[in-house]
Amino acid sequence: MNLVVNARDACLTSRYGRLGTGGSINIHVTAVRQASSIEPWATLSPGQYVQLVVSDTGHGMDPDTQARVFEPFFTTKPQGQGTGLGMATVFGIVQQAQGAIHITSAPAGGTTVTIRLPVMESEHQQHTTGARSPTASCAGGTILLVEDEAAVRSLLLRLLERSGYRVLQARHGADALLLWRRHREQIRAVVSDVRMPEMGGRELMAHIHADVPRLPVVYVSGYADQLAGSLGDNELLVEKPFSSDRVLCALAELLTTAAPC
Repeated sequence: MNLVVNARDACLTSRYGRLGTGGSINIHVTAVRQASSIEPWATLSPGQYVQLVVSDTGHGMDPDTQARVFEPFFTTKPQGQGTGLGMATVFGIVQQAQGAIHITSAPAGGTTVTIRLPVMESEHQQHTTGARSPTASCAGGTILLVEDEAAVRSLLLRLLERSGYRVLQARHGADALLLWRRHREQIRAVVSDVRMPEMGGRELMAHIHADVPRLPVVYVSGYADQLAGSLGDNELLVEKPFSSDRVLCALAELLTTAAPC
């Protein structure tokens, strides 16, 4: 989503002699096979990859801007209109997924961002005859979902509801704390991002654990290094980008430990 927002802004901003009167954005997703490690994909091993290409006809970037585009807090937008974290977040997620990202751009010539992510084989879990999967056996009850990115929140909401949970959703920790105070008797666990405006996930859980010390929480975050070595017995981390199974299995594991199903 950060890539598309940046592309939109580039089409609507005047720069390098190009008027910001609009433009086009194209998104392509294809499967590619990389036979050898060649530039600009020298960091990737040979194998199967999903390739995402986001291109726009906006104002583009000069070489100096391209050199700094992944720096945290670097932005060319006017004060108050950009945090400078969008592309840094994209870069971090791609790196954590063991992928790579490449940008081509020119002043007044648009920008193309190409991402390659390795294809992961499905994990097939074998169950004894008649046994129920942990996600099925523990599904149900109310989950407090906290995520500031609307697209990610919507994805997690659908995932949890399809798995049998009732979901209370909040945009950040401050809103979530209000929901907690109203519905604490019904909430079985929390699924939360870590870095959010108003109040982050760790601060939120400090308030909640002051009320219910062992309430389970699954952190879903692209900043795994911030949680390294600091998780309690009732806390698990699922790194972004995530699979549906990883989120559901982490939640089921915590719920099983907290109260056997």
